[in-house]
Amino acid sequence: MQAALVAVLAGLAGALVELRARSADHDARDELLTTAVAIARSISAERFSALSFTTDDELLPEYQRIAREMAAYGAYLGQETIYSVAQRDGHLVFGPEGIERGSPLASRPGTVYEQADPRVAELFTSARPVVFGPYTDEYGTFVSAFAPVIDYRTGQVAVAVGFDLPEAKWRARLAATRSDSALQVAGLAVAAAALLVILHRLGVGSRSRWWRWARSSYARSALVGGVCLTAIVTLGLDDWNQRTERREFLGLADARAEIVTSGFLALPRVLGTVTRLFENSSEVTPAEFQAFVQPLMQSFAVQAWLWMPVVEHSQRGAFEVAAQGRRGVPSPIFERGPTGTRSAAGARARYFPVVYACPVAGNERLIGLDVGSDEVRREALEESLQTGLPTSTRPEALTRGTVGGSSIMVLEPVHAGANHVPGFAAGVLELQAFLARTLTAGGKADPTVRVDLVDLSGSRPVVVAKFPEHGDEVTHGAGVHPANDARGAPLFAFGRAWAVVTHADPALASSRQRVVRTVLRLALGLTATALCTGFLSMLGRRRYELEQLVTERTSALAAANRVLETALAEATTLAEKAEAASRAKSEFLATMSHEIRTPMNGVIGMAGLLLDTPLSPEQRRYTEIVHGSGETLLALINDILDFSKIEAGKVSLDRVAFEPSSVVGDALTLLEAKAREKHLALTWDIDPEVPACVGGDPGRLRQVLLNLVGNAIKFTHAGRVAVTVAIGDRSDTQIGLRFQVVDTGIGIPADRIGALFNVFTQVDGSTTRKYGGTGLGLAISKQLVELMGGTIGVESVEGGGTTFWFTAAFTRLDDPARPAGAEAPLHTSDAPGAPLEASRRPARILLADDNHVNVTVARAMLKKLGHTIDVARNGLEAVEALGRVAYDLVLMDCQMPELDGFDATRRIRAEGSGCLAPNVPIIAMTANAMEGDRDRCLAAGMDDYLTKPINLQALGDAIDRWLPGSDEAAPPAA
Repeated sequence: MQAALVAVLAGLAGALVELRARSADHDARDELLTTAVAIARSISAERFSALSFTTDDELLPEYQRIAREMAAYGAYLGQETIYSVAQRDGHLVFGPEGIERGSPLASRPGTVYEQADPRVAELFTSARPVVFGPYTDEYGTFVSAFAPVIDYRTGQVAVAVGFDLPEAKWRARLAATRSDSALQVAGLAVAAAALLVILHRLGVGSRSRWWRWARSSYARSALVGGVCLTAIVTLGLDDWNQRTERREFLGLADARAEIVTSGFLALPRVLGTVTRLFENSSEVTPAEFQAFVQPLMQSFAVQAWLWMPVVEHSQRGAFEVAAQGRRGVPSPIFERGPTGTRSAAGARARYFPVVYACPVAGNERLIGLDVGSDEVRREALEESLQTGLPTSTRPEALTRGTVGGSSIMVLEPVHAGANHVPGFAAGVLELQAFLARTLTAGGKADPTVRVDLVDLSGSRPVVVAKFPEHGDEVTHGAGVHPANDARGAPLFAFGRAWAVVTHADPALASSRQRVVRTVLRLALGLTATALCTGFLSMLGRRRYELEQLVTERTSALAAANRVLETALAEATTLAEKAEAASRAKSEFLATMSHEIRTPMNGVIGMAGLLLDTPLSPEQRRYTEIVHGSGETLLALINDILDFSKIEAGKVSLDRVAFEPSSVVGDALTLLEAKAREKHLALTWDIDPEVPACVGGDPGRLRQVLLNLVGNAIKFTHAGRVAVTVAIGDRSDTQIGLRFQVVDTGIGIPADRIGALFNVFTQVDGSTTRKYGGTGLGLAISKQLVELMGGTIGVESVEGGGTTFWFTAAFTRLDDPARPAGAEAPLHTSDAPGAPLEASRRPARILLADDNHVNVTVARAMLKKLGHTIDVARNGLEAVEALGRVAYDLVLMDCQMPELDGFDATRRIRAEGSGCLAPNVPIIAMTANAMEGDRDRCLAAGMDDYLTKPINLQALGDAIDRWLPGSDEAAPPAA
């Protein structure tokens, strides 16, 4: 009991450890893939259009900006292997990557990725992200995720973003999960062992009614097992609940990140429209500027739109004079000091004064302000001017009167042309307001999560906005990193790297609910354990009482046990005798079948050959009697063997698709000659509703039809024999068919119909003498019909004909392309049978057989077929002969002295056998006809199987199937 308990608990604990490890592996892969997809989504395919993916890209600002953003986000995650791959000239080449140049993992742009996993190349066709590994390439062993960056103008994959996790970190993560689980299991095992020892000591020798239950090993095992099982199940359910909550949170986090990312990435498109306003106009008036950007104020979370021309130092005077002529525009270019006081701008190489601002209200004091007077903003202005790319300032508190809190200014240069002044279109974005407006645009924000916007482009990550604020001020300079209760998503825009970090709201965290659920599970499990322990303790006390009672009656039962043992021994002896008798019966049938078939091969074979020679009428009549008697005896043996197999339950039905019309037609074709001899009409008719194809055993169906139609022909002297097939019961999967065999024969007396299907039974003794037969055919047919799920019956009038009918169930097969059979009477022919044609070409054949009669018969048949034959008297001689001559075919007897046919075949097929043609076709020609003999022959390496007595036609067909160059297929004989 305790050993079984330990085994069960150990299995459950091991399953828990492995389940946690697999869950950790799945979650880590999913996180890796999600990160790769998020990075790919944050980089527009248009940003790669300027790259050639060669070493020349290193000088391009587009390359440098993407690499800088990847590096910033990689540092934030603690991973340096974020990179991009493109497909050029059938090769995968590296592009921008966030890897330090001196790292062994770094690659210059255009470097061919030599040992890439094939799934990376497939991604450029399927456009589906993939995760795989651990996988080893020229840079090391990693678990890698790749996601496509799709160019939506062409629908093609522009590049693939790769994100790697080194194998060591991967293994360490899984090992840590297994280690934690194993420590929990080990602690549980130690506690369980200690509890068992304590309970055992309390129970032994204790007379206290409180500890009596501890005497029972079953009660102790139930208590300890219940406690351990409760703990294991609770741990497993807690782990499952945490993973479920984590998945739900990640779904919400990804949705929030997608909203913020989409809103942020929309700004470059909006800023581009403002830029194109100035590029496409020679002069933009304040009214035009206000009318153009006012709708953008309503649609996007931008606090102010600005236009700032670039004024060289030499152009300052003329600009100020011209500005004085504009209504409401102060003339001087000014700057603000540390205290906010206004003063004339100092001498600089160029100025970036604000000319237009929208909305005007609240921003009047910005007109004329040189934005480049601030070092932080001037750095962004100069970078945008040099690179020609949209750029953002670092988050900071901008000028009062415009926006408050942490803000950025996004800039896009307006390039100089023939008709307009170069400058910058700019938008001022207050990050806290942007985050709040974006997340509440569709209605009330989800209260279960909070979102942080983190700037990653500085010396360390800084939280620049939170939503909701929870009453706390936005903390600047606080380093952050995604934890187990957070989800980070990348955001690359305006030359800066950001992270959208989503947290579960601490106020709504489910830790208290988890504790409650855990306590409830423990309470339920321990309650069930206590009930089970009490029940087993009660059973233990009852068992003690019963043991006392049993002890008192042991002596009385001892004598009865001895009597029972004697009876059991006698029963065992009788069972062994019955089993021995059954084995003897099977062995007798096998031996008699083999011994009778061997001389019958000579009788039937020689008689058949004799009939093919010129004979006098009297000689031919005698020879036909001999041949017919042999065939009758063979049919008798086959019936006895068939019946014995059915009686022993060794007959199994095949399940193949076949056509009922073909089976009926084949059976009647075989009996057509007998019907013609008696001048009987033999017809058949199939209801059109009968399916063209069903599933079942066509061979057994044919056997029943042959028996019933053969009997009908035998007992009918004039008139006809008709076969009909109709629909019976049907269901969704099966269909029943009803077969009828109607004759105009002698009929059956009513008092003999009841015994008609019994073994060795015929209508009367004269029937056997007049018509022949064993009386087994109908008994075999009845059992085969029942095996096919049907019934069999007969209706007859003595002297007025007989109708045998039976039903069978088959599997329904829908095949509308093949029509069902209709009425098709057989057409007979008076032409004699066509003579057996010689084989396609003469062959040299080796016959391995130790029986002189069989050798004589086979030699005569093979000579008649046009073949040359050599004889080996045992298996050793056959192997030696094949070592001297490359025979075309071997006829192998199974039972021979010194080496039988099975071992001889194995030696011939064995590698290094020395045979000139080890793959020569080998056909078993044996008197073994019991169940399994054919399978033994094929398993030994033989190709086909013929049973004695051998029929000349069957022998010729088998040889033709296996001779080299035959046009026919050569499956093993059924």
